[in-house]
Amino acid sequence: MDSLLEILLEILAEGAVEAAGSRRVPLAVRILLGLLLAGAALGLVGLMVWVGIDTRTPALAVFGALLGLLLAGGAVRRVRRFCSRHRRGL
Repeated sequence: MDSLLEILLEILAEGAVEAAGSRRVPLAVRILLGLLLAGAALGLVGLMVWVGIDTRTPALAVFGALLGLLLAGGAVRRVRRFCSRHRRGL
């Protein structure tokens, strides 16, 4: 049962990533999928930091915080690239 759930979640996550980056999908749907993926990533980062603090494992908390910064930097980069493309009319 666990492997079935894992496969289902993997298919959903990969589909959301592909649809969020596809120009064939309407912009509103892409934004919603991007927000859903960002929320899932933020939840995982928050869980890592919280577990690291709760179990007094500073390495896990620091790794979670660094992962969060990396994801935030990537998100900022993608939003800037998206905005610059649409300003130029591409």
